[in-house]
Amino acid sequence: MNQLDVAAEDYAAFVPLASSVAYRATFEGTFHDYVLLTGLIAAAETVFHDFAGPWAKSVRQCSDIDVNQGYRSIHVENESGEAIEGGHSEDAWLLFVQAVTPERYEEVLRKVREWLNVWASFCDDLLDGKRAFAHALEEETMA
Repeated sequence: MNQLDVAAEDYAAFVPLASSVAYRATFEGTFHDYVLLTGLIAAAETVFHDFAGPWAKSVRQCSDIDVNQGYRSIHVENESGEAIEGGHSEDAWLLFVQAVTPERYEEVLRKVREWLNVWASFCDDLLDGKRAFAHALEEETMA
């Protein structure tokens, strides 16, 4: 949070959106179960892969966080615009298929649908926030 210039008091006082809490819970709720954890990681890598590059560009433009090195560089594009993904979603799917058994197929399918609904709600809130921010900027510019 220091790299984003967020004061400790502001961070401590921050109240996340319900969709953010639910999004986080989808991950934390799988830590106890290898099959669900690998399934969730595979699904998340697949769903969010295309958003990682634009996210990294936004972070680069709005902060001094170096997204070209370390963990943050995992999904950043190279000079030609290709994602430097390294097959993370394929690796996660491979781990998942090795772990899942036929008796868990229906359970995992239900969980994936649940995760996708939670993630869609989270993304809707992100877009609503972006629209509100753009609207506020527009009003500020016109004033």
